[in-house]
Amino acid sequence: MVMYFLLLLISSISIYGYDPLELKTYVKTIPQNINCYIGADVGGTYSRFGIFQAEENIPTLLFSLHTQTKTITDFTKVVSDVIAYAQDNYGITIHHACIAAPGVTTKNKDFSSVHGLFDIKSKKIIKKSNLTAVYVVNDLFVVGHGLNFMGEDKIVQLYGLAPKPYATRAFVGVGTGLGSSTMTWNEKTEVYTANSSEAGLLEFSPNNHDEYDIANHIKQMWDGKNPICWANLVSGSGIRRIYSILKLTNKYHDSLRLDTHDPAVIFANPEDALCKATINLFGKLFARFVRNYVFATLPYGGLYITGGVAAKNVPFFSGSFVSEYENCGRIQEILKDIPIYLIADSTISLYGAVKNLLLEMG
Repeated sequence: MVMYFLLLLISSISIYGYDPLELKTYVKTIPQNINCYIGADVGGTYSRFGIFQAEENIPTLLFSLHTQTKTITDFTKVVSDVIAYAQDNYGITIHHACIAAPGVTTKNKDFSSVHGLFDIKSKKIIKKSNLTAVYVVNDLFVVGHGLNFMGEDKIVQLYGLAPKPYATRAFVGVGTGLGSSTMTWNEKTEVYTANSSEAGLLEFSPNNHDEYDIANHIKQMWDGKNPICWANLVSGSGIRRIYSILKLTNKYHDSLRLDTHDPAVIFANPEDALCKATINLFGKLFARFVRNYVFATLPYGGLYITGGVAAKNVPFFSGSFVSEYENCGRIQEILKDIPIYLIADSTISLYGAVKNLLLEMG
């Protein structure tokens, strides 16, 4: 029996070259034999491919296929398998895709290198599949396009007043990494236009001795060659770093003795002293980052927090985050007019990608 399981596992790996795709459906009945679009979100942890039906440029998410990003070696093969799954199971034909990826993408929207794991090349994908158009864009660049497709119960207001019509919107995505973008109203086209931003790469400035020690520890791990940026601390990867470094100080009782410093486990155990200290420090740093980004962009149309870490920990962002966010003295008055929302629905990235695709296609 054990030998059969091992053979089955080896066979699965050899066939797919990555973790097998997991299916999630969003409608009661998936239509058969129609044309659809792919809106994909490649994250640091998971890569998700949404299959959308679109009528009058309004997308509807039918189902999505997921796999772990770190297991992918050939991204083109994954896209081909997604297309084949849609065709084989539902007779769905796909000719167009938009792939939202972390980090900087090319101006031609045809290439991205994902965390040194694999490259996304639109020309290669088109050559190996039936697709006729593939756009590769930054994930936070397009996320705002998905805002109008979120249910009201998935948008949690954390702070501030009502948004001002046609005012600038800002987005911060906190998942495995840290991303940002803005959207400005275009009076000619009467739609919001997305603008790229890489605020997560801004250099981090410690406020006290403990923060300096953490930043310096990270820098020494990298031979002191690279500056410490906000993304190194304010992200899922940052939570792991904070936990690991605080653990080394021996200041906090470690009742869990975790072998893997999974952010989900850390957030799920606030009664543990080490987890609690990690969560509190992460919250303070994230609140400061958001406050700085708000001052830089003045998004009177709202600042929206997205990403896996945010969507999975709504109570945390509804509590300690706010108290630290407004802890800035007299300049707090500026903040009161700017609403902050948390998007508790990770499909915003998929909707953002496919809506961007529909806009590209005219």
